[in-house]
Amino acid sequence: LYREHADVAGEASTLASIGNIYFDLKQYPEAKDSYDACMTLAAAHDLDLSMLEAYRGLSQLAIQEEEYKLAIEYYNK
Repeated sequence: LYREHADVAGEASTLASIGNIYFDLKQYPEAKDSYDACMTLAAAHDLDLSMLEAYRGLSQLAIQEEEYKLAIEYYNK
């Protein structure tokens, strides 16, 4: 729906939310794909809040995978 109305911010936020749902369902590869898609879209359109959401999600994934240094890197971006 957001894509149909050219609402890039809404689309990026939705991708982050979908990533969060996958994370909660422990479907980590799908969560990462959603966060990566969010980040790509957000970076292309300077959407700082969506970038923050994507980095937060990626940080959580890194913690889940015991990649603590990577989690800190994502958290500090």
